[in-house]
Amino acid sequence: MNTTATNVDQVRNRLSEIIGTEVNPSTTVFPPFYTNFGRSIRLGKNVFINHACSFLDIGGITIDDDVMVGPRVNLTSENHPIDPTDRPTVIPRPIVIKRNAWIGAGATILPGVTIGESPIVAAGAVVSRNVPSNTVRSNWRTGKSCQDVVKASGCRGYASAKAVENRLPVSPALCLVLATIYPRPKQSEKHLAYT
Repeated sequence: MNTTATNVDQVRNRLSEIIGTEVNPSTTVFPPFYTNFGRSIRLGKNVFINHACSFLDIGGITIDDDVMVGPRVNLTSENHPIDPTDRPTVIPRPIVIKRNAWIGAGATILPGVTIGESPIVAAGAVVSRNVPSNTVRSNWRTGKSCQDVVKASGCRGYASAKAVENRLPVSPALCLVLATIYPRPKQSEKHLAYT
C-alpha cells in the first residue's frame, strides 16, 4: 500500500484487505500508513487520516465518523508491564475516538484512552487520560494547570483568558486555535477585561 498505491481508491482497497473489513468510500487515508496487525482497526465514515500515521492496534482502535487525524499521529493500544521480568508481556487496551474529533499532527494517544465527541487534541500532545467531549486538550503529561501554561507560553489576550476561565489546558500551538474559537469581543461587549 505504501509503495504501490497510486491513488486514494487503491489505498482504501488495500487498507480494507489489511483490516479485514471494507473502508467506507468517504474515508481517506494518505500513505504512508503503518500498523502492526490491522485486524483490530475499525474506521467510520468520512474519516481523514493524514500521512505517516502509526496504529498499533492489538488492543483495538475504533475511530467513529467525521474524525480528522493529522500527520505523524501515533495510536498505541498496547503497553508492557513495568516489572522488567514481565516486560515481554503485551497489555492490550482499546483506544476509542468518537465523532468529530480532530487529532493534531504528531499527537500520541496511549492505551485505554477514549476521546469524546468533537474535541481538539493539540499537535504534539501525549494523551494518557480520557478526553471529554467538546474540549481542547494539549499535553496531558505536563501536569501543569492552564494558568501556568498560558503564562509560560506567552499566549495573551481574550483567547487565553477564555481558556483559563474554562480550565482548558493550552500550549503555544493552541493560541491560534483558541483565537479562532474565542474571537476578540467587540468594544461594546462587557468582556474588555480580557484584552
